[in-house]
Amino acid sequence: MKFSDLDLKKLTDNDMYDLVMSGIVDYAGEEPLPENNPDFLIVLGCSPVPLKARVVKMMQLYQKGYGEYVLLSGGNGWHKLFKVENKAFKNEGEKYAYLQLKAKKYKEMKLALKHTIFDGMQQTEVSGKKGKALYKYMGKRLKQALNETEAQIAYKIMKASQDVVSIPDDKMFLEKDSMNTVQNLQYSRKLLDELQEEGKVHKVKKIMVITSSFHCRRAILSFKKYFPDAEVMACPSTLDLKNRGLEIDRNSLMADRYYMQQFKNEASAIVNYTKNGSIADGEIEDVISDKAVLERIKRHQEMEMEI
Repeated sequence: MKFSDLDLKKLTDNDMYDLVMSGIVDYAGEEPLPENNPDFLIVLGCSPVPLKARVVKMMQLYQKGYGEYVLLSGGNGWHKLFKVENKAFKNEGEKYAYLQLKAKKYKEMKLALKHTIFDGMQQTEVSGKKGKALYKYMGKRLKQALNETEAQIAYKIMKASQDVVSIPDDKMFLEKDSMNTVQNLQYSRKLLDELQEEGKVHKVKKIMVITSSFHCRRAILSFKKYFPDAEVMACPSTLDLKNRGLEIDRNSLMADRYYMQQFKNEASAIVNYTKNGSIADGEIEDVISDKAVLERIKRHQEMEMEI
């Protein structure tokens, strides 16, 4: 059974969790092996707080020995939010709500840039000359930072922790034009093809995408559409879970209302996008190895009434 064959109305919460999360592995807890060590670690851009978590995971993976190259992908997609000029509002209340959201994102940006020594890597405080430089960047240059791309912001967060793990500049590439996930993939493919033609990287055979835990399945299927000639894996950025006091286990995630809603949204996106061809389709048997789970999902799909 393919993802595109599924009827969303016949999926239970347990079904949706398994479709989104089954088989997703946090590779940062394991040593790299030939079969799971990619050529490229690709960080997908997003708003600052989850972006910080994704950069952290990428650094942890690289420190472990995963990946030869790193690609940070993302343009000015998320911080279009800060562009209030020429924006039409229905009333003052709508404008106030917009400005409140803008202030919240501005605070998230500051936090993402401030906390650059991360859990499980180094516990000491940023101090001395390095700390002053980071503080200056956070303060006087924050408004300038809001005009930088997601890839550039990710690069600066990474560079602020250069003493933790150093990635050579000739192994690091930035894709700074994409405004959404689809463009992340399209422009990343174009950039990697150009790098191969120029002899700066070898042929890409394996890719590991670093993204939020609930986004991993869709990211894999998305990359398979644009990189059909490469093996694609995904690693969840677990720092965003730890900030909520959660771990990647079924009980804690399904009990969290926010994450359960994300699983529902993702299951819906996966089924709908595979139906319309926006992402690659796939057999659910290829991602769910538990036969009892497979039988449960198929049984629900065969029911004549909606669940």
